[in-house]
Amino acid sequence: MKKTSEKHPVSRRHVCTGFRSAATHEATSRLFERGVFDSMEVASITGHKTLAMLKRYTHLKAEDLARKLG
Repeated sequence: MKKTSEKHPVSRRHVCTGFRSAATHEATSRLFERGVFDSMEVASITGHKTLAMLKRYTHLKAEDLARKLG
Protein backbone atom coordinates (compact mmCIF):
# COMPACT_ATOMS: atom_id res chain seq x y z
CA MET A 1 0.00 0.00 0.00
CA LYS A 2 1.27 3.41 -0.93
CA LYS A 3 1.38 6.03 1.79
CA THR A 4 -0.52 9.18 0.88
CA SER A 5 0.80 10.96 3.96
CA GLU A 6 2.68 10.09 7.11
CA LYS A 7 -0.46 10.31 9.25
CA HIS A 8 -2.86 8.47 6.91
CA PRO A 9 -1.38 5.47 5.10
CA VAL A 10 -4.48 4.98 2.92
CA SER A 11 -4.48 4.66 -0.83
CA ARG A 12 -6.81 6.74 -3.00
CA ARG A 13 -8.26 3.54 -4.41
CA HIS A 14 -9.27 2.41 -0.91
CA VAL A 15 -10.99 5.74 -0.19
CA CYS A 16 -12.89 5.66 -3.50
CA THR A 17 -13.96 2.06 -2.97
CA GLY A 18 -15.19 2.89 0.54
CA PHE A 19 -17.17 5.86 -0.74
CA ARG A 20 -18.71 3.82 -3.57
CA SER A 21 -19.68 1.08 -1.13
CA ALA A 22 -21.31 3.56 1.25
CA ALA A 23 -23.18 5.17 -1.65
CA THR A 24 -24.42 1.75 -2.77
CA HIS A 25 -25.68 0.93 0.74
CA GLU A 26 -27.47 4.29 0.90
CA ALA A 27 -29.02 4.09 -2.57
CA THR A 28 -30.22 0.51 -2.10
CA SER A 29 -31.85 1.31 1.23
CA ARG A 30 -33.57 4.41 -0.14
CA LEU A 31 -35.02 2.45 -3.09
CA PHE A 32 -36.73 0.12 -0.61
CA GLU A 33 -37.96 3.03 1.49
CA ARG A 34 -39.75 4.52 -1.49
CA GLY A 35 -42.02 1.47 -1.42
CA VAL A 36 -42.39 1.46 -5.19
CA PHE A 37 -40.08 -1.45 -6.00
CA ASP A 38 -40.06 -5.06 -4.82
CA SER A 39 -36.87 -6.99 -4.01
CA MET A 40 -36.31 -8.34 -7.51
CA GLU A 41 -36.77 -4.90 -9.06
CA VAL A 42 -34.30 -3.29 -6.65
CA ALA A 43 -31.81 -6.11 -7.36
CA SER A 44 -32.19 -5.44 -11.07
CA ILE A 45 -31.65 -1.69 -10.62
CA THR A 46 -28.62 -2.06 -8.34
CA GLY A 47 -27.07 -4.99 -10.21
CA HIS A 48 -27.08 -7.43 -7.30
CA LYS A 49 -27.14 -10.97 -8.68
CA THR A 50 -28.41 -12.65 -5.51
CA LEU A 51 -30.89 -11.67 -2.85
CA ALA A 52 -28.21 -12.42 -0.25
CA MET A 53 -26.02 -9.65 -1.66
CA LEU A 54 -29.02 -7.33 -1.93
CA LYS A 55 -29.77 -7.97 1.74
CA ARG A 56 -26.16 -7.18 2.64
CA TYR A 57 -26.45 -3.74 1.04
CA THR A 58 -29.89 -2.89 2.45
CA HIS A 59 -30.19 -1.10 5.78
CA LEU A 60 -33.76 -0.18 6.61
CA LYS A 61 -34.60 2.38 9.24
CA ALA A 62 -36.11 0.86 12.39
CA GLU A 63 -38.60 3.72 12.76
CA ASP A 64 -39.94 3.10 9.24
CA LEU A 65 -40.45 -0.58 10.02
CA ALA A 66 -42.17 0.25 13.31
CA ARG A 67 -44.50 2.70 11.56
CA LYS A 68 -45.50 0.02 9.02
CA LEU A 69 -46.22 -2.44 11.84
CA GLY A 70 -48.66 0.04 13.30
